[in-house]
Amino acid sequence: MSDDFLDRLPRDAGHPRIGSVILGREIGRGAMGAVFSGWDCEAARPVAVKFLLNSQHASPDRIHRFRREGQLLALLNDPSLIELFDHGFAHDVYYLIMEWVPGRGLDHIVGRVGPMLEHEVVTILRDVGQALLVLSTHGIVHRDIKPSNLLLRSQDGRIKIADLGIAKSMERMDSLETVGILGTPAFMSPEQIREPGTVSLASDLFSLGMTAYFLLTRQTPFVGKTAYETMQKVCSDALPHPRKFGISISDSLWETLVALTEKSLEQRIQQSERLFERLPTVSMPFRSTLLDAARPSFEPSMPDLSSRVGLRLPTLSDRGETDASFATSDLGTAHLVPPESAIRSLLFCQCLQNDFIAPEDCVSPTATEWTNASLTLDSTMRPLPNRLHVGWQEATRLVGEVPAQGPLVSAVSQCAEAEHVGMLFIRDWHDASDPKQHAEMEFFGPHCLMGTWGARFIDVLEAYSRDRRRTAVIDSTGINDCADTPILDLSRQWIAPERRATVPVGVIGVWTNVKIHYLLYDLKTRGGFHNLATCSALVASPDQRAHLEALRHFASILNVKVFDRIDDFLQFLGVNASVGQTSIMPEG
Repeated sequence: MSDDFLDRLPRDAGHPRIGSVILGREIGRGAMGAVFSGWDCEAARPVAVKFLLNSQHASPDRIHRFRREGQLLALLNDPSLIELFDHGFAHDVYYLIMEWVPGRGLDHIVGRVGPMLEHEVVTILRDVGQALLVLSTHGIVHRDIKPSNLLLRSQDGRIKIADLGIAKSMERMDSLETVGILGTPAFMSPEQIREPGTVSLASDLFSLGMTAYFLLTRQTPFVGKTAYETMQKVCSDALPHPRKFGISISDSLWETLVALTEKSLEQRIQQSERLFERLPTVSMPFRSTLLDAARPSFEPSMPDLSSRVGLRLPTLSDRGETDASFATSDLGTAHLVPPESAIRSLLFCQCLQNDFIAPEDCVSPTATEWTNASLTLDSTMRPLPNRLHVGWQEATRLVGEVPAQGPLVSAVSQCAEAEHVGMLFIRDWHDASDPKQHAEMEFFGPHCLMGTWGARFIDVLEAYSRDRRRTAVIDSTGINDCADTPILDLSRQWIAPERRATVPVGVIGVWTNVKIHYLLYDLKTRGGFHNLATCSALVASPDQRAHLEALRHFASILNVKVFDRIDDFLQFLGVNASVGQTSIMPEG
């Protein structure tokens, strides 16, 4: 594998450059490609750059797969996937310029800290299951789900799926995508081995089950002396119980692993929705040690371009030697946030999703367009997406004219930066194929369906706000969250009994007179939390009169503090506030 392409790239102060990106050190290499860190001088951000090795002499199959990866990343704009900034062919080499993910593969993390805890693996199953749902919605099968292709971002615990190099489009059946065994033997499904052209989402779910097993045990269940022997075991051997490796798990998780890794397609879980039915409704926080192990050894930063001396880029074979003139920030080993016991206030975020609060000028299919949109306060007669939407004017009041800088995102982000705030996102989430939910869908209209844009505002918020050491996501399909979910159990785990009467607890979201009302009432009467507050600028309802009456009721009957200014609400939670937003109250 030649690195001659580096010599063909133009130089800037001795550094190879591709477009506006100056390359740093090599961070990974495979059979087809090499990945380098880099700095985008125009966008002023760190990036990762993937090159197709031997591009000039690569086979049509390899070129096709490399280009397809870029095309798929450009199509699939989702927070669970690595974002693509640019791709193309220049100086006789194919390249992809992607976001820099400050994290590590799950294989590295398990190698550092040992087997993951059951609740951590369940959270990963939920996160990756949602990502696979997005892929399948676009007719894409990944075909190489495994621990090293699942990156854990260290600062917030988001899972990113990497390497779509052998992904298959179910809508295009060309020979390059259907012929030959592709994947990693220890994590491949039986049909991927026997009939590669028949792979589907069920194949990715099998690989996800094998990945979960590895995360729990630090062992692959089927191991042979050769790749062929490993594939034979995958196709024929029964899944061994984790107790074989000294690991105890719940019966429900064991049954889920078995259902994910059934040899027979008919008996296997074939859809993400069916996986979610088997998992707890809560995505629990990770241990701090887990996220610390995900920290990369360096962070690219702006290189020093003052030198004009020709320099050679360091590669993996240099065993840790670095190019001293290319600036990198050594991240060290310090903890990013204090342990969970340091939580001194709670923030509940209720149903912050597109189907309820997306303003009219932001009915967009992508998270990037949503967060970068510029909105207007002009209200039109455009029909609402469903009967539960708070209305265009209320949505804009809550979200702001520019969502990425608006009051809601700003307030939640500041709570995330305050290391003492525990955060619980309550997500309305529905399965259109579940007969038990049909009546609600018919009455209110389809809303917050799994895998759709309408259910995604929490995912967009997570890009700003979610720290998996002190954040949980709770899925709810009903009206009374405390009755339908384990939300009270989780909040009690975080806050000791003697502190519940005094710990500051804030509640924001929709709808003021229903979901917010029920949640505040139950937190007080059933949870034992008495120091409660909300903010009129961060709650909304389709019925403005009911919204105002509910706020008065909170203060006069439930003894809930109702703040008009966001800064005052954040200060109640112990957060240094700088939003400076006051609620634009409707006429009462």
